[in-house]
Amino acid sequence: MCVFTPPASDRKLFYHYTTLEGAKGILESRNLWATHIDYLNDASEGCLHDEAMQAAFAKQLEACDLSVHETAITKKFSKSETAAVVASMLVGKYRNAFKDLYPRFVASLCTHDDKYDRENGLLSQSRGYGTDGGVCLCFDAETFCNFLKEQNKTHQLNMSLKPIKYVKSPSKIPKKIWKGIASKWIKEKDQLKSTTEFLKDLFALYVEQAPNYKHFGFHEENEHRLSVTFHKPNMLDIKMRKRGNMMVPYVEIFKDKMPLPDLLIVGPSQTSRQTADAFKIWLKAKGLGVAVTVSQTPYRS
Repeated sequence: MCVFTPPASDRKLFYHYTTLEGAKGILESRNLWATHIDYLNDASEGCLHDEAMQAAFAKQLEACDLSVHETAITKKFSKSETAAVVASMLVGKYRNAFKDLYPRFVASLCTHDDKYDRENGLLSQSRGYGTDGGVCLCFDAETFCNFLKEQNKTHQLNMSLKPIKYVKSPSKIPKKIWKGIASKWIKEKDQLKSTTEFLKDLFALYVEQAPNYKHFGFHEENEHRLSVTFHKPNMLDIKMRKRGNMMVPYVEIFKDKMPLPDLLIVGPSQTSRQTADAFKIWLKAKGLGVAVTVSQTPYRS
C-alpha cells in the first residue's frame, strides 16, 4: 500500500539538500534522484530495524513450543540459544531477500520548525554536501504531495512518503510491530508449510517497516522519506554517480516532470554569492521561475 503523509500544517515546504551539480541536474530533468538505501549517509541505515526485529522475534520464540520443530539446532542448543539462532537466520534471510528482490531507493525531504532554518537551511546539511555549501531546493509541500499521488495513480509506482522515526537504539523501536509473528511460524507442525506462510507475513512487515527508522543523531533533519521499491523485472534504469571516493547507484523517480521548487537556497561558502548569481543567470536563460537566495549563516568553508 502506498502512503503519502504530508508534513504538519505549519510546515509549508519540503527541503531537499543536494550538491551544486545535483541541483542543476534535478532542475534540468524536473526529476528527483533516489539513492539506493545501502548508500545513504547514515551508516546504521536498516540496522536499527533489523536488530530490533531480531530481538523481538527471539523473545517470542522463547515463549513458543519448539519441540514440534526438533532439528539439529534444537538438539544442540538451549531454548534461548535456539531462539536467538533461528531469529538471526530468518532476519538475515529476509534482509538479503529484500535487497535482492525488492531494491529500495529513497530521497530525503526535510521539514523545519525554526523560522531561521526555513529561510536559510541547515548548516549541517550544507556542510555535508561539500565545501561549496551545496544547495537546498524548497518545494511547496501540498503541491508536491498531490503530484506524488497522481504519479502513483497514473504509473503504478510502488512509492510512499512517510516521516522518519528517530530512535537512539534498537530497543526504542516498539515491539508491537512484530506481535504474534513468531507464533504464526510455529503453529504448524509442517515446518515447510509454516515457513512459507511466515515468509509472506515477515516479508510484508520488513518491506513496510525497515526504511522508517534512523538514528537519533539525525533528528534535526525532520525527514520525510520518499521511498520507491522496484521488483527486478520492472525496475527503472539504474544510474551511477560519484560521491567522494565511491560510486553510488540511483534512479530518477518520476515518469512526468515534477513541479519546480519555489526557492533555491545556496548554502554558506566563500563563493556563495557568485554561485547564487550563476544560478539566477542560468534559471532565467532556461525560463525556470525559481527564486534564489543565499543562506545568511556566517560559515566560512
